[in-house]
Amino acid sequence: PNRVPRNRPTTPTARKNRGKPLKSYKKRKKKLSKQETGSSHMVSREEAKHIYEPGAACVIIGCGQYGALELSPEAQAHFHKRDCVVDARPTPAAIETWNRAEGKVIAMFHVTC
Repeated sequence: PNRVPRNRPTTPTARKNRGKPLKSYKKRKKKLSKQETGSSHMVSREEAKHIYEPGAACVIIGCGQYGALELSPEAQAHFHKRDCVVDARPTPAAIETWNRAEGKVIAMFHVTC
């Protein structure tokens, strides 16, 4: 089933490196985006800064069941400047991608719509 994983190692590599998290996800701080863009369906630069972790190679963005969440150009630029690939897709597909991901990957899932 499509479930957001709990904060524990899920891959064989991650289980070997319990002291060094390879994947992480955070609860959204929608207020940051709503203040800047007027909508919680647009990820702002400030929210991107909250999500980003130094050294992350990829950020998986779950854009909601129907893809309602978008990244502002400033949020995209924030990740691009840090050589962090943005993989934005509807949340069910993003969760599947997250479950298969390895390496330094971060994620944010929009689950309300």
